[in-house]
Amino acid sequence: MDAILQQMEEADVIVMSTPVYYYSMAGQMKTFLDRSYSKYTGFKNKEIYYIISAGAPFEDVADTVLNEFRGWIRCCDSSVKEKGYVLGLGVYDKGDVKDKVSMQEAYELGKNI
Repeated sequence: MDAILQQMEEADVIVMSTPVYYYSMAGQMKTFLDRSYSKYTGFKNKEIYYIISAGAPFEDVADTVLNEFRGWIRCCDSSVKEKGYVLGLGVYDKGDVKDKVSMQEAYELGKNI
């Protein structure tokens, strides 16, 4: 974790990704955010992006996840900004995302960073 946090401090852009489980982020992502507590005050001048996938096909399934990510950002320096996100909705089984518009959205988002 120390090595990852060091890389996060040095990075200009951070992309975080999680599936939605029961309208919330995966426990691993929450633990990751919690473990960043020792360094979050050192995160400055960062662009933050999210990729969120969910089996459900409706957008509000990711509301809680977005709020959790945004709560983390609010604790960081004011120069840390959310710059965008992609919702991969209706992706439950392996390969489901291949035919979704979110694949192109993720490509375009990455291309423009």
